[in-house]
Amino acid sequence: MPILGVIASSRLTTPPAVAAWDHIQTATTINAKTVTFSGLPSDYHTFKIIGAGYGSGDSIGNTTFNGQSTGFYENGNYGSAGGNASFAGSPAINATQIRRFAVNGSDNNPVWITYFNANSTVTGKTVQGVSAYENATMDFTWQYGAHGTTSRISSITLSTGNSYLGAGNWASPTTFSVYGMKEGTAI
Repeated sequence: MPILGVIASSRLTTPPAVAAWDHIQTATTINAKTVTFSGLPSDYHTFKIIGAGYGSGDSIGNTTFNGQSTGFYENGNYGSAGGNASFAGSPAINATQIRRFAVNGSDNNPVWITYFNANSTVTGKTVQGVSAYENATMDFTWQYGAHGTTSRISSITLSTGNSYLGAGNWASPTTFSVYGMKEGTAI
């Protein structure tokens, strides 16, 4: 006999795994304009890159994938938590990259960039990123973009400056790691 207010039987189901990120590759780059993660596995629907970038000669970085050098939509916002107003970068259509993550050479610059629909052969790809200059004014950036390609993402390149080819070199101690979330897991 069930006690009042208590269900005598219940049907519990196990939800899908959440936020199961697998480490795929790490790159520590010194004296190079770009770092490329290639041979990315095809069974991941989402990739993310976490790291810290140090630029020598430029304070921003950008990302591309699959060797694309055109066809990106990109925009970036940047500002300061120290009281300055936030500014929006000019959106660009048919850009050569998605840019605006922080890579100031003198500060610790945490970077987090996520690539969605990575293994889809039906939909385009979207990218979001956040980064910061850990300096006195706590400057930050937020970038987003997309590409209409229906090819799965098999490589990701991070470059310095306003060019997908890179400007100044990445400097020590730049480190980026790429992680993936497999099919069957939910974000």
